[in-house]
Amino acid sequence: MIEAEHVGSLENMGRLENVRGAGKPGHSRLWLSWRGTGASVIRRRCIDWMVGGKAPDSRLHKAVPAFNYPVRRSDNKIVGKAGLLAIVLFLAPFLSLQADCPVYYNGRSALELKGNWKLYKGPLSGGQNPSLNDSHWQSVSVPFTFDGSNVKGYRGEIWLRCRIVLTGQAPEHAALYLGRVRDADQVFFNGVPIGSTGKVQPFSPDVESDRIYSVPFGLWQEENIVAIRLYGSTGGAGILNDPRVAHQGDLLTENMLSSRVSAGFSFLFLFISLYFFSFVIFTSRKKENLFLGLFTLSLGFYHLIRSGYRYVIFDDFVFSYQVELLCLYMLPILFLNFFISWIEHKRPMILKFLEIFYGALALITISIPFLGENRSVFWFDVTIYSNLAGVSVVLIYGISMFKNTYRPYRDRLRFIGIGFMCLIPPVLNDMLSTLGVINTPRILVFAFPIFLGFIALQLSDGIIQLNAAVKEQEKELRQLERKKTGTILNISQEFQHLFEGIKHLLGAGSEKKNARTQNKKNRDLECHLTNLENLILDSRLLSQLENNEYPDKNVRFNLLDQIKLVSDRAIRATQAKQSRLIVHSSADEIIYRGDPELFHAMVYHLVENALLYSESDVEIRLVKDERGITVNIRDEGPGIPADQQELIFERFVRGAEDHSVAGSGIGLTIVDEIAARMGASLRLDSGPGFYTSMEIFIPQAEAA
Repeated sequence: MIEAEHVGSLENMGRLENVRGAGKPGHSRLWLSWRGTGASVIRRRCIDWMVGGKAPDSRLHKAVPAFNYPVRRSDNKIVGKAGLLAIVLFLAPFLSLQADCPVYYNGRSALELKGNWKLYKGPLSGGQNPSLNDSHWQSVSVPFTFDGSNVKGYRGEIWLRCRIVLTGQAPEHAALYLGRVRDADQVFFNGVPIGSTGKVQPFSPDVESDRIYSVPFGLWQEENIVAIRLYGSTGGAGILNDPRVAHQGDLLTENMLSSRVSAGFSFLFLFISLYFFSFVIFTSRKKENLFLGLFTLSLGFYHLIRSGYRYVIFDDFVFSYQVELLCLYMLPILFLNFFISWIEHKRPMILKFLEIFYGALALITISIPFLGENRSVFWFDVTIYSNLAGVSVVLIYGISMFKNTYRPYRDRLRFIGIGFMCLIPPVLNDMLSTLGVINTPRILVFAFPIFLGFIALQLSDGIIQLNAAVKEQEKELRQLERKKTGTILNISQEFQHLFEGIKHLLGAGSEKKNARTQNKKNRDLECHLTNLENLILDSRLLSQLENNEYPDKNVRFNLLDQIKLVSDRAIRATQAKQSRLIVHSSADEIIYRGDPELFHAMVYHLVENALLYSESDVEIRLVKDERGITVNIRDEGPGIPADQQELIFERFVRGAEDHSVAGSGIGLTIVDEIAARMGASLRLDSGPGFYTSMEIFIPQAEAA
C-alpha cells in the first residue's frame, strides 16, 4: 500500500488502486494528480507496495487520474512502478521550496514562502488558531500591496495564513523573515505570538523596520500554521519583500552587516560636518562651507536613523519618521544653495519658490500627528511623493544650470560636476525605493563619499592651478604658496589621523571588552577628541593673533597652576605616561601678571612637541630671579637638524618628515607670536640625535 496525503485537501493527491475486471485479475492502476503551483501535493510517507492486496486508503479515492498505466504482476514491472513513484516522492520536497501554501520544510535549508497565502479581510477573533478552518478564505500572492492585489480599495485589518508541513527534524534556531511590512503587524506561529512591529489596535505604524521574528524550537509540530494580523491604512500597505524561514543567525548577520556599514558612514558624515563648520569660521568661503556642513549633517542624521538607531534615539516611530523626513527634505535645498554659492551665482527665482515649497512640506510633516490617527501613513506618503516631485525639479534645474555655467566656471566645476552627476542615480534609487516603486537597497549613504572625493579633487585641482599661476612671481611669493599647500597637507593628515582613529573605535564598538580594554578605548577616544579640539582652538588663536583681534587679559596667576593644566592636556593629547613629565620649580608659587591663556598655549606646544618627537623624559624647569622668569623644556630626542633650526618657527613648517606623527605645522608659529606679544625671548638649543632644549625668558615678573 502507498499512502499519500495533501495537507488540508486529500482530494488533490494521487491514488494507487487495485483494479479487477475484464478478465485481467492482478492488474493495478497508478493514478497521480497535481493541482496548484509546484509539487507540494505529495506527502513523504511510503509504507509498502502490495499488488493483489487490499485497496489503499479510501481517503485517496477521489483523486483525479493524471495517467492510467496498466501493469502486469511481474517483478520487472513492479520494480519500475516503484522506482517511478519513489522519484516523484523524492523530488516533491525540493519542488515545494517555491510552492504555494501549504509548503514542505525539511528543517535544514531556507524555506521560501513566496506564493499564495490564505487571506481574510476584516477583524477576526481567533484568526491565529491552528484549528481554524480557512478553506473558504481567499488567496493572495505574497509579497503584495493592498491596491496591487484582490483587496484593492480596502483599508483596515486583514489576516494571512500559511501552513508549513515539517518533513524532517525541527530546526533549533529558525526565524521568520518578512522584510518590510506596511503598516503594522502581529505574527503568530501555531497560535503563539512570536513578534509584532507597530500596533494594530490602537493603530501605530512602523513602515521602515525589517521584520525578523524568532520561531522557538518547542513550537514546531508536524503541521504548522503561520498567521499574520496586518493593518493597512493606505493602498501601499502589505508585505513588500519575499517572506522566508531561515537560520536566525544568518538573517540577523545579514541585517546587522548592512546596518553597521550604513551607521559607520553616518558617523563619518557627522564628523565631516564638523570639519565644514570649522571652515565657516576660518575661511573666506563661509556660505559654501555652511551649506555643505548642513547638508552633510542632515544626510548623516538621516542615515543614522535608518541604520538601526531609530529606537535608540527615539521612543516613537511617528516622531522619528518626522525627523527622518525633515532631514531628507532639507537635502535638495541645501545642495542647490551650495552649488549656487560655489559659482557665486545670483539666487534664482526658482530657488525661492523651492524654499517656500519645502517650507510648506516641512509644516505638513510636523502637523501629521494632528491630522488623524489612522491617516498618518497617508500623509507621510503625500509628503514623500511631493518631495519626489521637488527633487525632480532640483535635478532638472541643477543639470540645466551646470550646462549653462560650466564653460565660464569650468575651473570651479570640473570635478564637482562629475560628483553631482554621480549623485543623481543614488538619489533617484533611494527615493523610488522609499516609495516602494522598486525593491533595491538604498545606496546614497555609499555614494556621498564619492561626491566628497570629487570635491577634494576640485580643491586639489585649484591648488595645482594656483601654484602654476604664481610660478612667475617673486621667490618669496612662491615660498608662501608652498607653505599654504603644506598647511593643507598637514591639516588633511591631522584630520585623517583623527577620523581613522575614531572610525577604528566605532568599528570595534560591538566587540566584547573587559574593563582594561574599555579603558584603553576610552583613552583613545579622549585623545582623538582632544587633538580635534586643539586643532580648532589653535587655528582660531593664530587667526586672532595675526589679525590683531585677540582680546588680551591682564590678571595675576600662578605659573605652576598653568604648568599643571598644560601637563594634563599634553598627556591626554599624546597618550604619554604621566611619569615622563618632570617639573622643577625654584619656588612653590610663581606669580605673574599677564594673560594665562597665552602663557598656557605657548608652553603647551613646546611640551606637546617634546612628548611627540621623543621617547625620553621631558623636563619642565621654572626659575624666578630678579631679572624675570625662565621656562625651559628639554627632551633627549632626535633633535632638530641645523638647517631647519632657522625655519622651525615659520608658519606651516614642520620638523618631522614623517606625516604619521600628527601635526598641523602651526604650533611653534603660535609660540613665536605669543612670545613676541608678551615681550619674551625664545632660545633654541639642539644637538641633532641627542637633545632639544627650548627656553623662554619673560622679563616682567611680579613677586608673590
